[in-house]
Amino acid sequence: MEGAEPRRETELFKTLANETRLKILLAIARRQRERGPLSYAQIMDEIGMEDSGRFNYHLDQLQEHLVRREDGKYVPSASTHRLLGLLDSELLYDDTVVDPVTVGAACLRCGDPIEAIYDYDFYVSCHTCGETRLTKDTSPKIARERSLRTVAAEADQRTRAHLRSMLDGRCLACGGDIEFRMFDSDEQFYPCGLLDVICTIGCRTCSDGIAPLSVGQVVLGHPEVQRYCDKHDIDLNERPQWEYTWTRTDRSTEILSRDPWHVRKYCYVDGSRLIVELAGDGTLEYVDHLLVAP
Repeated sequence: MEGAEPRRETELFKTLANETRLKILLAIARRQRERGPLSYAQIMDEIGMEDSGRFNYHLDQLQEHLVRREDGKYVPSASTHRLLGLLDSELLYDDTVVDPVTVGAACLRCGDPIEAIYDYDFYVSCHTCGETRLTKDTSPKIARERSLRTVAAEADQRTRAHLRSMLDGRCLACGGDIEFRMFDSDEQFYPCGLLDVICTIGCRTCSDGIAPLSVGQVVLGHPEVQRYCDKHDIDLNERPQWEYTWTRTDRSTEILSRDPWHVRKYCYVDGSRLIVELAGDGTLEYVDHLLVAP
């Protein structure tokens, strides 16, 4: 919601800012890998704390977001695993920058080449005006050892697989429920002005998600659209997403309704014209296709 306080994030960072709580969390998470879940007494012993009242207070704080109790012992939440995985990786500490390479598509706004870029993170984007078509967590080691075109192709497929799993209704990271939203775009949210509709998808429990997405990107990664195309021998994977104009603009999108949301998308792929209708919760309402003359 616009203007809303980021309360959950604020509370999380306040929790992690305390050295004692961080010691408890690291003991629970990292020792679990070696010995399994720890008991109350084992955690106190692990961090060398004797004041049970103080220990109880900090453990209670962690149980609001980051730790849960199972069979009398304490285990890290899915969010904790993800957070510590990031801290243990090289993503936060590596300053790798790789020279950008073109990926065979032009920016629809300014006409300059779309490029694969690794500059502390991986993007497929127009350097001139900022039309970004893909961002994906990628190890600096991978960016150094493989060509950026290869990295881009792999990131495209990983993004589609991630989206398919989420649109099937469950988060792969924690098993939580998925929330899909559709809303009007604006220059502040999407400054290139090519999209009228923005979609977001994320887990209600651990906040894993993908955003922002165009309607075309949702169509390209939708599991039911994929199954329809497989049945009718239409290859959705013949090109990377940035080579499909309809994933980058809403010129071929019709807004049928905003309350509730209902959109229609026309997509040209593998010699066919797909007609796809989506509800505001990501549900596939309609799909059909027509063959296009070569």
